[in-house]
Amino acid sequence: MKKNKVPTEAKTPHKQKFRQDCQEQFVSGFFTPGPWKSDGYYVRQSGQRGSRMIADVCYTGPHHTPPDEYPQICRIADEANARLIAAAPDLLEALQNLENNDGIIPDHAWKLCQEAISKAISPANK
Repeated sequence: MKKNKVPTEAKTPHKQKFRQDCQEQFVSGFFTPGPWKSDGYYVRQSGQRGSRMIADVCYTGPHHTPPDEYPQICRIADEANARLIAAAPDLLEALQNLENNDGIIPDHAWKLCQEAISKAISPANK
């Protein structure tokens, strides 16, 4: 009977880089740290070790439409979605750095900020 091999530590540079990236994500709150950049329909993180794909924004136009025939309004919306996704790490950092010790921020706005932070950092968005 053949025994299953126990995987050994990866020695390839690609697997070592992947492991290091995963460790950084764990430290940063389980998401890929920013800054993120949008490039059309794509969102990427660029860092010292190269570029990493974060998201590929799905096309919102009519099903099975060739890319060169996408309605312009759909392209505009898709690219805006990519920019919003790319801004997420910066927006989260800004919200986390807000202080409301003196109550200048209205209660309803402060509650929205706290809910947005919770939505971003909670493992399960309910």
